[in-house]
Amino acid sequence: MKKSLFLLIILTLCASFFVSCGNTDAPYEIDAEKVYIDKVENLEDYVFVDNQKSNATAIMARDLIKYISEATGTQIKSVAAFKNNDYEILVGHTNRKESTDALEALKYYDFTIRRVNNKIVIQGGSEESLMEAIKLFKAQFVDAGAKALYLPKDFTYKHEYLGNDLTVDGVDIKEFKILNKTCFEEAEIAEKLRRTFDFELEVVTEESEGEHYIILDASSYVYEDYSITVENGNIHLYGSGRSIDGAIEAFSREFLKKLGENKALKSSDKLEGKIEKPELYTKEQLMSVLTKVYEDKDHIIIGEQSRGTSACIEYAIEIFEAATGEKPGIIGIDLQTFGMGILAQPEPYTISNIICDAVDYVANGGILTFSAHWENPSGNYPDEDNRYRGVLGYDNTKAGYEKAFTDLLTPGTEYNKKWMEEIDREIEFFLALKANGVPAVWRPLHEANSNWFWFSTTQAGNTLDASYIKNIWYYIYDYFAEKGIDNLLWCFAPNYSSNTEDIPGQTKMSTTYLYPGDKYCDIVGVDWYTQGNLELMDEGGYLQLTDASKKPGALTEFGATGTATNEEGRADPELYSSINVLRDLNMLRDDGYSFIYLMTWGGSWSFAQMGFGEEFMADEMTLGQADVKALFDALK
Repeated sequence: MKKSLFLLIILTLCASFFVSCGNTDAPYEIDAEKVYIDKVENLEDYVFVDNQKSNATAIMARDLIKYISEATGTQIKSVAAFKNNDYEILVGHTNRKESTDALEALKYYDFTIRRVNNKIVIQGGSEESLMEAIKLFKAQFVDAGAKALYLPKDFTYKHEYLGNDLTVDGVDIKEFKILNKTCFEEAEIAEKLRRTFDFELEVVTEESEGEHYIILDASSYVYEDYSITVENGNIHLYGSGRSIDGAIEAFSREFLKKLGENKALKSSDKLEGKIEKPELYTKEQLMSVLTKVYEDKDHIIIGEQSRGTSACIEYAIEIFEAATGEKPGIIGIDLQTFGMGILAQPEPYTISNIICDAVDYVANGGILTFSAHWENPSGNYPDEDNRYRGVLGYDNTKAGYEKAFTDLLTPGTEYNKKWMEEIDREIEFFLALKANGVPAVWRPLHEANSNWFWFSTTQAGNTLDASYIKNIWYYIYDYFAEKGIDNLLWCFAPNYSSNTEDIPGQTKMSTTYLYPGDKYCDIVGVDWYTQGNLELMDEGGYLQLTDASKKPGALTEFGATGTATNEEGRADPELYSSINVLRDLNMLRDDGYSFIYLMTWGGSWSFAQMGFGEEFMADEMTLGQADVKALFDALK
């Protein structure tokens, strides 16, 4: 009875299987006269050969063996690969000849289920096809009711590659090349398209006239959307750094199944879709968490300023986690010289990847803060490595500097046009974050109470009236609002300063000298580079700012400097370590100080350089990404 039933199943199996899988156009035909299904009478003699080369394969294989044992009531033992046995079950990669012979005959989507003498062989041309083989085996050949195992003498699944005979606007697909506008390596692209083509297509990064392309374009700033279109004789797969995978998957399955069944694509053929996008917290929830942490003197969020470019978020997480054992609760990204270099990015997919990384980081509880070391629009910088320094203009008088700052904010002037190129690219980026639901902290004009940036209030010893720098803040604020950017919390962050009386001509003015007013910022902070002497407490600038503004405050940049660093100017755990940071934070807390977060400047001043990062983050005071996520989750 069982044998007859399975003969019928085999005859109809592929039709139902292919419909659910969606991988072929027509069922695979089996000659019923050549198909034999026998009951395995001596199942108790079989062993499972445990010799997996892949963790995924090993998990699938052991799951199958467990399933067989439970369904048949026969315990299938696992044995080491070096032991020879008369009766064996071989799943996936093993060192047995029966496994390797089966694999050699299989392409990516092929699989086989067969009995070779006393060996039961289940093999796939890839992990994906092996998984399908195991699903089929469990569903059709294991009879839990009869507590028995039935096997075909020989069964091979043949996959038909839909793209093999395709034409696009009359052009054979084999004449196409793959135009790579993604971060994928060539080998990655070949692997991703293996389910579609049984042949190799050349991968190029530049377009040539007269050629035809499958264009993989990951330049979209929208995390979840993707599309597939046929345009101008090309196939265009478009998505973000995340959804481009969804586009490739849909192309290999849904698109060609629906539109390519006649093997001919034409212009106007189109498919749109979405991948799943994670849930994010809101700007209001972000402000709530920042306020909560500030009001709790016993805790502080810890993070780091990234020094990476195209993978700045990923890089910051990797470095911080390696040094501390935890992911950072906050990551700082400079939009210009010390970070993304947003104006100089030639490839849109680079920005797309950063946006996607931002979505994923925020979805997991991380907080993002952005700054900008703008290039001196007058060109009056000391060298190419310090384009953000120098003074604005060339008239070395106070009146000359005042005119230069007036010109900066006058539309149409040389300085304004140059500077606005950067501002407009930042607008584009922040609007993309907004479109994806990402809130962030924006910290423009950082340390502007100093004399070392072109936008500093003191220019070559000439201290300008605070209004000149405040007006830059108002200009940016109003321009952002005009463009619809409302997903940012504005952070006013001067350098800490002992010049509390605002005596002109000094290296730094007070922390409140340039304060733009309560309407124009949400939080405040100071950049503090310490020699290990608790300067913040002695010089009073931080409390002067928080008391005057009544805003939550943070240590917006932090690191060791001077005598707390080695001869190379790097943080040194023998001079000032993460344990010293913890000591200073506890002393500040005991003296009434409170902070939202502390963010080290990456590279030479990072926790990786200071050492003892794991001990630092293990303390109850310090909060990493998982801790911050718990705070956001508590708001739900």
